[in-house]
Amino acid sequence: MEKLGGILQKILTDIGLEEPLRRAQALVIWSDVVGERISSVTEPLRLDKGRLYVKVESDVWRNELVYHKTDIIEQLNRKCGGPVVDDLIFV
Repeated sequence: MEKLGGILQKILTDIGLEEPLRRAQALVIWSDVVGERISSVTEPLRLDKGRLYVKVESDVWRNELVYHKTDIIEQLNRKCGGPVVDDLIFV
């Protein structure tokens, strides 16, 4: 007997919603990935062609986040279940 999660995954794939849902998930889980402090000074805006645009409160925070970009991308993709975010654009 197949588990419900597997059945739902197959349905989402069959109707073409798996990728759009994974991309939307990147925006939703932003605060879980970066934590409360960074989440309080940032806002994920949109994901376009693998680039996640993130509004940042100040230049100081923007510079700090650039140093953590690779780790954040890896964590986002791991939690989304695959490659969704290729780059972070801090605006």
